Amino acid sequence: IEHWWRELHERLEQFYKHKLKYLKDQGYYSPHNQPDRLLLPYLFIPLLQHELDVFREIVWNTHRIRKQDTHLPNGMPDHVYNFPEEYGLEECGWEVTEDQLKEAAFHSGVLDVEDDYLEPDFRARCEAIIANPADVKPKDCVDAFLYLKEHFTAQQNQNAS
Repeated sequence: IEHWWRELHERLEQFYKHKLKYLKDQGYYSPHNQPDRLLLPYLFIPLLQHELDVFREIVWNTHRIRKQDTHLPNGMPDHVYNFPEEYGLEECGWEVTEDQLKEAAFHSGVLDVEDDYLEPDFRARCEAIIANPADVKPKDCVDAFLYLKEHFTAQQNQNAS
């Protein structure tokens, strides 16, 4: 697990901390400015989620686990999961139907909770500028934020006139 945290730190955390610090230090982002505080997550949450998904799928689940003095198998996590019998393990999961998921969701009330962290109008205004923030390349995230902020501010100024 220490290896996982080190990889995550080196591949993602340091990179994005540097980008966010740059935006703040240069005065492009202010934590005291309400639009800035909403524009940042609009852009960065989907971008970071995409990067975390890629990290999990490509980097972590395909790395080789070394044999240790435990009863755990060695190999790639995805392979161990998908072919447990090759590691002296057995499949212990069970199928869950779509109807069972819907019933559990109904009883838990999970679908009654608003899951968007942005107001619909604010999100629509952002989507008119950058439709899919997850498509932004990590190396372009600063420029994308500046572009989003500039065009959002222009929209705001037009609406105020």
